[in-house]
Amino acid sequence: KMMLPKHLKDRCLTVRRMLLLSLLLHSVVTTNGWVQSTLPTKISSSKFSLASEAADNNDVLGGVTNFEQWFGKLEKSSCLSSISHAAFGSLRGLTCSEIINEENKNILTVPGDIILSSSYANENWDVELAKKLWTECMKGSQSSLSGYCSLLSRGEKILSNSVPPSAAPNALRHWTQEELDGLALSPNGKKLVKIKEKQEKLWRRKYQSLSKDSSSNPMSWEQFEWCLEVIHSRAFRGN
Repeated sequence: KMMLPKHLKDRCLTVRRMLLLSLLLHSVVTTNGWVQSTLPTKISSSKFSLASEAADNNDVLGGVTNFEQWFGKLEKSSCLSSISHAAFGSLRGLTCSEIINEENKNILTVPGDIILSSSYANENWDVELAKKLWTECMKGSQSSLSGYCSLLSRGEKILSNSVPPSAAPNALRHWTQEELDGLALSPNGKKLVKIKEKQEKLWRRKYQSLSKDSSSNPMSWEQFEWCLEVIHSRAFRGN
């Protein structure tokens, strides 16, 4: 068990991965496994619970309406009606209104033609996904992933000279120096800070390598970092 200074406790969230759902829905982030006692703001629909316009006015649920309308129109897509997007305080996630005991029950179906993929054998698999994701984001409403891009950006229009809202705002890279210093007071916390620093250096090297070919790099460092943050909090290995 890691002991943290009191002022950091609210920033420390239990990390829980929800692989398939996090890939498509984005709303389940690796840092969104924190369970609060407050009731979630629920939304309702067919393939997904359809959010109201009022929900999109909430920054936490921004982009949900666009995503659900987009996903609902995809051929061969489906999702249990009991699964809905929800706001848990300042966090966005999913809620399920039923207990699923049935084995091999189909929770959701994602059409293969909307999945972005790259070979994990390539050490820069994440860079390849970053380029593909940003390309789709730049297409705007013309992208086959327009609803997903809207969900990732919380409904904000993604422009070539802008950076969307953080896709993992509670990640250590967004902590203040004071918070990081406090975390480093414990041995385990110090290890986490070192991992964070190591990852940042790696991402910088990946961006510098990408920048050597300007024709294939339309992204600024901040945009590239945003894409990698999306990918590393949502992508998973599988067939």
